[in-house]
Amino acid sequence: MCQDLAPVDSWLVKLDNIIGFVKGCFQPLPGYFIVPRIVFGKKTWSLRGAISHRGVRFMKHECIGGRSSYIAYPGPAHFISPIDSAEVLREKCGSALCRAALELLEHIVSITDLVGVTGGLAYNPLGASDIDIVAYGPRIEEVYKALRDLRLDGITSPFTGRGHGWRDSDHILNSLIREQRYLLGYYKGFEYNIRLIYCTKPARCNPIRLLGRVKLEAEVISAIGFSTPSLYVLKPKRIYAGDEKIIGEIARAQLLQMLTYRLRYAEIPVRTVILVEGELESHEEVPRIVPDHGGSVSIIKTRAGYEH
Repeated sequence: MCQDLAPVDSWLVKLDNIIGFVKGCFQPLPGYFIVPRIVFGKKTWSLRGAISHRGVRFMKHECIGGRSSYIAYPGPAHFISPIDSAEVLREKCGSALCRAALELLEHIVSITDLVGVTGGLAYNPLGASDIDIVAYGPRIEEVYKALRDLRLDGITSPFTGRGHGWRDSDHILNSLIREQRYLLGYYKGFEYNIRLIYCTKPARCNPIRLLGRVKLEAEVISAIGFSTPSLYVLKPKRIYAGDEKIIGEIARAQLLQMLTYRLRYAEIPVRTVILVEGELESHEEVPRIVPDHGGSVSIIKTRAGYEH
């Protein structure tokens, strides 16, 4: 395993009855937030689906605003880096999808060796249906530029499908900006998803306060939309739902952040006007809206002037 990495987002985690992945860079150390993917031999795409299995214990934690999550600890849980998973792929998987994944990986290795595979390629390479790649560290912006160049050279093509758990609004959002999205696409006919993560080692998480749900129209003022998580600065234009306390918080802040770990909400261009619904959080007294927990993001007007 690369000595420059320790468990962070997209690392594979194996326990007796669960296979999942580490979520995020900020962790309840010595534990880690885990997103289960296989629970008692059955695949699940949602936290709700994982919670429904008896014998799987989820815990509420202040670092995620009192929401429930699965927390795994070293010892009972075995943590595997994406770099190590890529090495296994090189040694044991010869399918067309595996070969395509390793070829795409090589385009990134030329920039940073802190890159590997995650998702199905990490825990079941022969049964994987798409390519999941993750890169870490300070050179991910260079990686993103390389992904853009691959698209401009016609080596990859825009994603036109429908991702796991996508709503109609997610599909429409992608259709409006897919020509400018390089983290999702096709390589040699296979769907790929690439996560770019600044951190290489976990840090201890801090508490988050949940303020309530909100739905608002806003313009994207600035963005770090290529990384996981993606972070946007929004200028609210109209609030459609939210109690008086939330409206007051937004009015005092004037600008607020939107934070998302979902690739479907990454790469939204600056100057796009969006309709976003989600939980309003306060992290270190900064208000931010998170659409990942039962919320959504829709495009009202693109930078090019298209109105939906």
